Amino acid sequence: MSYHETTTTDPLTGMIQLIGGRWKLMIMRELTAGPRRFGDLRRSLGDISQKVLTDALRTMEDDGLIHRVVYPEVTLHVEYSLTALGYEMTALLRTMTSCYANYITSVENLERSPKPSESTAFYKSSTTAATIELPDYKTRIRTAKALMADADYIIAGTGSGINVASNINLFDKKTAKRLFPAYYEQGFNCIDDMINAFSQISPENELAYWDFWSEYLWEFRYRHPASQAHLDLFHILKDKSHFVVSSNADGQLEKTGLDLKHIYLPLGSYSYLQCAFPCEEKVYDAQPYIEKILADTDSRIGIRPDSIPRCPSCGDYLVPNHYRCRNVSLASADRLAHRKDFLNFLNHSLGKRVVFLEIGSGFRLQNIIRRPFEDFTRKNERACLIRINSKFPQITDERLLEQALSFGENEAEVLHDLAYEGQLMPADDARA
Repeated sequence: MSYHETTTTDPLTGMIQLIGGRWKLMIMRELTAGPRRFGDLRRSLGDISQKVLTDALRTMEDDGLIHRVVYPEVTLHVEYSLTALGYEMTALLRTMTSCYANYITSVENLERSPKPSESTAFYKSSTTAATIELPDYKTRIRTAKALMADADYIIAGTGSGINVASNINLFDKKTAKRLFPAYYEQGFNCIDDMINAFSQISPENELAYWDFWSEYLWEFRYRHPASQAHLDLFHILKDKSHFVVSSNADGQLEKTGLDLKHIYLPLGSYSYLQCAFPCEEKVYDAQPYIEKILADTDSRIGIRPDSIPRCPSCGDYLVPNHYRCRNVSLASADRLAHRKDFLNFLNHSLGKRVVFLEIGSGFRLQNIIRRPFEDFTRKNERACLIRINSKFPQITDERLLEQALSFGENEAEVLHDLAYEGQLMPADDARA
């Protein structure tokens, strides 16, 4: 049924009538990459019948969502493409699929979500963290070093706190004003606000989108050297069997010399671009694309349209391989993020002496590192958790008190002392 054959005053009902149903949305997704023939569409959509596809295309044409062009050649053929209105609707696809991916992640991690009682306990104690009786700093450093020296494996997790401690702060006004003065003057108070503003790409904002992202990626992925905190982490891990999980995508771990095969990046990596949907599980080295954009940018007129990165396979936009860009999915997530390698490493560590070294991971993305590290520690009586977090150092789970050690001091300073103050010496009684 065409939208024009119905009458409604409710916008939501009208939208459901306009694009509701499985096939209309799937057709729109396929046409985002460009014009398609009828046969191509049917093959790519799978189990749709010829009649159902014909009816859907006619309805969408009547509603102004697609163009139908007949080419009267020797072998007559028809091509379908999105109208401007139709392309505007594809923003809904991106939002819907992004929300679904977030939903699946939330459901899978439901058991790891903080209980209300735990959250209350944490926030009550956080204001008095300085009065909690802990061993003195040097004693904790010596204990942590002994635990790591005695461990069979070290599994490290890095969150935004390690970057903030290294003066890479996406929430700082001064940093935003210094690096992105034009956007700061437009009212963006921090770089994180800018990322939110340019989280989706469309024909209307493609130039502004890549004006921001090209500068951002060049600054944080390519120009910025490895921080001392990350170099210190490398020094701690280099002679141990290790794996690193990180919610950061800026390449800092890679720049230290850590083997990429031992780094799990569940949220993606700024080292790569991917097709916006994506059309296939493939990523592309971001650097040549970023260099081309910056080289072609004119100070007077900005970015040239032909510099906008396009997918070599389907012609759709290329976007950074990261969840903040709200892609339908992260391309090649298992292969590039090394999820399977990490899970295998984790399975091998069960029953062994393991140190979970958690650095700067707060509650914003707690189901990536903070909560799983607590779960992993509880499941292995020979494991211990070392939490380094200047904002949220508390261990709120009473079951972990005998297996955990926390530092509320500056992340960079703690890492430096763990890496270079004295020698790592095994200690059989360090777990007592």
